[in-house]
Amino acid sequence: MSLHPRDLGLAQARALVQRAVDKAEQLGLRGAVAVVGASGTLITASRMDAGGPGGMARARSKAWISATQQIPSAEHLHRMTSIAPPVAAGFAQVSPEAAFPGAGGMPILADGAVVAGIAASGATVSPFFPADIDPRALSVDGRPANPEDLLIAYALGLP
Repeated sequence: MSLHPRDLGLAQARALVQRAVDKAEQLGLRGAVAVVGASGTLITASRMDAGGPGGMARARSKAWISATQQIPSAEHLHRMTSIAPPVAAGFAQVSPEAAFPGAGGMPILADGAVVAGIAASGATVSPFFPADIDPRALSVDGRPANPEDLLIAYALGLP
């Protein structure tokens, strides 16, 4: 018997977004962070100053994928590139919230079940290293960490 999907609570989702925004502000990054519930409903999101409107759409899409597919969006991207084109096209048609199947989204678990997905994207929140930010600020344990992964790992308290 499978349980009906339940969503992360608003207060918990807002706390995760705030952690990501705080880290972005500390690093001088600009973009958006979104949390989507396992039901596919947007719970909360934030677009930082000068983050650009495209970042919000990308963050929401990657969070939706992670929440509803219950896997990191990078795994979903890999799957979409390894299946037959008609299947990939069909998924895109019936999953309009998955408009941007990029890497960077992560599922959020509670009591062993996925309750949401979180992702970040934007002007300088990407898998690329912004030229105007000191590379040492975007490193963890002496190794480079791209801005998307760094914000989401920090928000979730992951290494």
